[in-house]
Amino acid sequence: MNILAAFVVVLVFGPPLIIVPAVLGLLAIGMFSHDGPRRVRKTFVCPVRGQKVSADFLVPVGDDRPSSVLSCTAFINPARVTCAKACRDLAEVHWTPPVGVFARWALTSDRVMGPNGAEGPAPAPVTKAA
Repeated sequence: MNILAAFVVVLVFGPPLIIVPAVLGLLAIGMFSHDGPRRVRKTFVCPVRGQKVSADFLVPVGDDRPSSVLSCTAFINPARVTCAKACRDLAEVHWTPPVGVFARWALTSDRVMGPNGAEGPAPAPVTKAA
């Protein structure tokens, strides 16, 4: 009977003794770790060259303006940005939901959301020609 009682005690109290410290440890790691800078890609018209480019910006946590330009398609080697980086002052790098979060046009609550979470009119329905 003592063996059966010990087995029941291990089955009842064993998992919580493992799970609770593991969850508390993961919570502590999450609370005390910090986010690093974000890498954001934007497509825009370059203020210096006047052509459409895509650039990768390094954005510190909590900022709306980039601190650095990591790459730009205006150059032959996009990773080697040699300009004065005037686009940093013009670029707004607010968080936008990833492409997969919303369909091309999605109804959310009382409005219509377009690509990148932008509000806009609903697209015209697609009809097949007979």
